[in-house]
Amino acid sequence: MNPPCKAECTITCFFTCIGKTKTKKKDCEADKPYHNINRNFSLSVKEINRTRELNLRSLIKRKKLHLLLDLDNTLIHAIRVNRLSSTDRDYLRYIQREIVDGGVVNPAYIYPMLDYSYALKMRPGVKEFLMELSPLFDISIYTLAGRSYAKVVAEILDPYKCTFRDIITNENCTTPGYKGLDVVLYPERVTVIVDDLREVWKKHPDNLIQIRPYEFFDYLSLGLGVEELVKHESTDMDTELLRVLIHLKKLHAQFYKEKTLGHSHRDIRKFIIR
Repeated sequence: MNPPCKAECTITCFFTCIGKTKTKKKDCEADKPYHNINRNFSLSVKEINRTRELNLRSLIKRKKLHLLLDLDNTLIHAIRVNRLSSTDRDYLRYIQREIVDGGVVNPAYIYPMLDYSYALKMRPGVKEFLMELSPLFDISIYTLAGRSYAKVVAEILDPYKCTFRDIITNENCTTPGYKGLDVVLYPERVTVIVDDLREVWKKHPDNLIQIRPYEFFDYLSLGLGVEELVKHESTDMDTELLRVLIHLKKLHAQFYKEKTLGHSHRDIRKFIIR
């Protein structure tokens, strides 16, 4: 068994220190809530800018960039279990028993979650995608789903808490139904977004790499069951994460290629292919 990672502890302690050294209230024009860090945590504009600058220096020192990943239809596909047949629900329970009782790796990469209210399917290659990008990027989740849902998905994708630096959810969004970098504590010029929906990023299209939506369970409309879908390889030949992985590696290489220019003043957005 791999040892637990200290990434989550490190970032929590970092923001705790920021909170302890907050400027006095009279210096804060409008505090912005950061519920992803702590339910009662907030930062002023001055503190946000200071934190982004500290994160920028840390990234440059470690030769990394910041990556924001959507969840649904990007890294996973999830479906409400009440939409499945009784046969499919029995199959999900069988998978869960195999994992819990036998300690085996889930061969289907399908997970019942939230008391069987959802079934989750990992996108092909997602584990390798995260593993190969972790040395190059600080990776965060940004989803319009709720926090309890996002935390469960994150634990499935990253059981040792080594990969995700932050989890941003719908309760952090300042405009309902839209995502924005205003609640992200990394500078825009070093942040890359991967999402299947362009329309939710109206203010930040230049940071976005759009990925084709992953819709594994949509094949149920063909009359196949979940177990049949797992065994039917032609239903899951998705290679989008590999395409995006290659692009992200190239972006990182381009950003850090030229040593003559100061990396802290470079802008990753000019390298993104749209």
